[in-house]
Amino acid sequence: MNPTRRRDAWIQLICAAAILGYFCYFAIPGLSARFTGDDMMNLDLYWLHGPWALIRAVFFFFSTYYRPMAGVFYMSIFHFAGLNPLPYRIVVFVILLANIWLAYRFATLLTGSRAIGGLTAFFTSYQAGLGDVTCNSGVIYDILCFTFYFSAFVYYLRLRVRGQIPGWQQTAAFLAIYICALDSKEMAVSLPVMVLVYELIFHAPARYTLRSVIQWTVREGRAAFAGAIVTVVFIAGKLLGDDPLTKVDAYRPVFTLHNYAETVTRLYDGLFRPGYPRAPQLFIAAIFLAIAILTSPSRRLRYCCLHIAITLLPIAFIPARGTSCFYVVLPGVAIAVATILWSTIQAVRRLPFEWQEQRVLQGTLLVLVLIPWIRFTEANKGFVQTWLASDQSKIWSVIEELRRVNPRIPPGSSIVFLSDPFEDWTTEFISHLWFRDHSLRMWLNQKTPLSQQDVATMDYIFKFDGPKLVQVKPARSGD
Repeated sequence: MNPTRRRDAWIQLICAAAILGYFCYFAIPGLSARFTGDDMMNLDLYWLHGPWALIRAVFFFFSTYYRPMAGVFYMSIFHFAGLNPLPYRIVVFVILLANIWLAYRFATLLTGSRAIGGLTAFFTSYQAGLGDVTCNSGVIYDILCFTFYFSAFVYYLRLRVRGQIPGWQQTAAFLAIYICALDSKEMAVSLPVMVLVYELIFHAPARYTLRSVIQWTVREGRAAFAGAIVTVVFIAGKLLGDDPLTKVDAYRPVFTLHNYAETVTRLYDGLFRPGYPRAPQLFIAAIFLAIAILTSPSRRLRYCCLHIAITLLPIAFIPARGTSCFYVVLPGVAIAVATILWSTIQAVRRLPFEWQEQRVLQGTLLVLVLIPWIRFTEANKGFVQTWLASDQSKIWSVIEELRRVNPRIPPGSSIVFLSDPFEDWTTEFISHLWFRDHSLRMWLNQKTPLSQQDVATMDYIFKFDGPKLVQVKPARSGD
């Protein structure tokens, strides 16, 4: 290996170690996170349906079964670890590491620059406003959607960068990974559109005659249009099948410019102003910025602008969600920022300095940008964790109480909780998962009040005396 290549290899290794260290510093505390209410609801949902319904739903991606790929995550770990949160957190941590590599490969293949790829990996690895990705297993839908979305895109870009047109087998492989993304979360529907955008920007038809466009569609547009067919089947199944998700108010879209503006504003606030009030006027600034980028000669920036605008569409018109829903959008922002930053650094080469002095100036400029960003991230890292802590501690307290009391309940028994710490159904979710018995009949008196006569007929009666779980019937000695 010649000295230049050896030096470059060492620089890449040091940069990779720095990105890994940055991620681990902010993400490792998430390993100690516990379950959230979403975790309990999700686990209970998949447990009630059973494994065969889950396996069938993975292949019948257009059914109204709720996001089956997340069910694979939950149920495979639950089978071995039960209600121990650590294995779930470890698996999420490993997936997030894989996502950093995918962000690097995606940016490198898209831009042809390892430096931009490295900066993209850095900005994607941890973002304070998306901190729940590292400390909340309940957003596994977004995490897995990112994994499969960019796995499919990276697979596709590898072929295109080599100058290959995907054959039918390769297109089928791309579609299989895309279906896994759809099985993870609905916002993956933007993938075929983004593949088409990539082709139109980087490999547009030489001429726009009818024959040239048809040939281009069959060749360069093959994967995108095949993906579009899969998307139509997916959307039709989700909308027309039994119990569609759009029946729920929280998932029913309302197509207005105001809602899209709100989503763009939440994206900006989530990435650059976590915890601060929204500033709706930023939408106007975003429009002017988008126009400037779309009319610029940089194909990379044009793609990034369209990536942000289009990947937002599946969530732009539904009621506000957590910032984790921007995880798939994040690489578009990261590549744009990395491209502008690296172009500025490269401009130093035009200055009348020696090679060594140019390197020092470039490194100094990079540090002057990254250090404030790291300090900003450090200052805001606890925003999401603080928000989740109360919910997680209350759920863990209930699990610990069930472990302490450890009630032995025969199959077919009836159970009532006279009181519990939650205003929703979380206690029932936890109890289902603790007992793992579909034959048990369970009531929460706070949610569905029972008469005294009905309570008296219950085989087992529990109540929470403050944080303490008490078994009332049959009475236990010492309670």
